[in-house]
Amino acid sequence: MNRWRTLSLGLCLYLPCSSLLAADKTARELFSNYCAACHGRDGTAPTGLAANLHRPLKRGNSVKAIAATIRRGVPGTQMPPFPDLAAADVEKLAEYVRAMNAVAHR
Repeated sequence: MNRWRTLSLGLCLYLPCSSLLAADKTARELFSNYCAACHGRDGTAPTGLAANLHRPLKRGNSVKAIAATIRRGVPGTQMPPFPDLAAADVEKLAEYVRAMNAVAHR
């Protein structure tokens, strides 16, 4: 095991690993990692598996509503909850989704 892996493992014992790893992630990276598989890289949901994020969102277009949807998911749909995402990451994602949502800016 190299020195950096040892250091990372040691830090993970004292700090939540997800927070440590996500600390430097941008909203775009978070979206790519957690959302793009269903919503598409640009949020248009080309596969039809998820909501097109450029259209009105059923649960609201505000950052607060989007964050709640990310955190809780949408029962009865394919939108899973993400309760283990750090609050800062949920906020980044919600702001990113709102920024790409054309309806939110009308």
